[in-house]
Amino acid sequence: MERLGTAATDLAHAAELLRAGKLVAFPTETVYGLGADAANPDAVAAIFAAKGRPADHPVIVHLASAASLADWADPVPEVALRLADAFWPGPLTLVLRRARGVSDRITGGQDTVGVRVPNHRWPAPCCASSALHWPRRQQIVSAGSARLRRSMLSTSSAMRFRQ
Repeated sequence: MERLGTAATDLAHAAELLRAGKLVAFPTETVYGLGADAANPDAVAAIFAAKGRPADHPVIVHLASAASLADWADPVPEVALRLADAFWPGPLTLVLRRARGVSDRITGGQDTVGVRVPNHRWPAPCCASSALHWPRRQQIVSAGSARLRRSMLSTSSAMRFRQ
């Protein structure tokens, strides 16, 4: 396990790990998340395996910006755009009808997908630099909290690293 910081080289390395199908634990403004390339179903499955998470529990797609919202949700209602404009970046997760091509592994087999733009210096640049699989989907990190299914919620990097 490697510990990475927020320097540009660390973010670039984290993006490389994501592109290679690896998992990366990262901070958001609320919890530490366990992220994978959301365009890679095997990488997303690794989140579930690492956490012991049931396959029917969806994960959230973290976007670098609202600009790619329509790539993950279809349709995107006007009210969702207004909410995104008012509250993103921030801890608001929008649950919208998923777009074609969004994996069941992300949605837990549901017709909806959860999307958000975290307000933390780490996920957004890493999401933006991890773009690889889909030409228009430029923010492709999906994450659940980095805690194991029955462990305490991690609120600090030291706590997350110990777990």
